[in-house]
Amino acid sequence: MRDTREAAELFIAVGGRLMVAPTGEVEAQINAGLALSLTVDAADTQRVVTASRAIDQVIDAEPRAIADLIGQRGHRIDAGWLVWEGDDTASKPGGLLTWPPC
Repeated sequence: MRDTREAAELFIAVGGRLMVAPTGEVEAQINAGLALSLTVDAADTQRVVTASRAIDQVIDAEPRAIADLIGQRGHRIDAGWLVWEGDDTASKPGGLLTWPPC
């Protein structure tokens, strides 16, 4: 399994968003167009799949560590949610190419 911080940063780099609910539950979201290969090529799709699988494993194994990272790197939004997200460059053409191949 990937290092916790590495998995989180990879997921953010490919357009993901990590959140802590007001209840303390950790959640991960990714743009449906990326996840369903609607907006990216095959190589970038593989990066998205790899990042998504890695973050799911880390959330299952170390939810407290991910919640701590989100608290350190994220920002608070409505109703007590904490969110860590990138600048959305991953959803733009060529955006995923800034991260090294998985």
